Amino acid sequence: MINENGKNLAAVISKAKDDLIAFVDTRLQMLTGEMREKLSALKMSLPMLVMAAMLGWAGFMLLSIALVAAIAWAIGWGWAFLIVGGVYVMTAALLGFLAYRELSEVGIAPTRTIQVLKQDKAWLASEARTQL
Repeated sequence: MINENGKNLAAVISKAKDDLIAFVDTRLQMLTGEMREKLSALKMSLPMLVMAAMLGWAGFMLLSIALVAAIAWAIGWGWAFLIVGGVYVMTAALLGFLAYRELSEVGIAPTRTIQVLKQDKAWLASEARTQL
């Protein structure tokens, strides 16, 4: 069976299949590359988040001990716990802020791939309307 372009149906189907495979392959490569970037940012932020959690917990414990010591002795060695606990909490806050900022700048979702797929969807819809 030959269409108006002089190509038989098998050749048209084969070409469409090859185009679809190339299309899907390109999108998968794009998604893989973008997810690799996201994973790199996550690898950078994760140690800071772990350290922030550990220092935050240590700070909480030290501040609790300091509060008990301050109340028990009013003035004395309890203030040392208060100072050290405050430094740990501030360090934890700084590390947590840096990790949050890094993750919020990069984001988690593959935004470029999603944008291209939305454009592809719109293009396919417009092509389908013009072909019908």
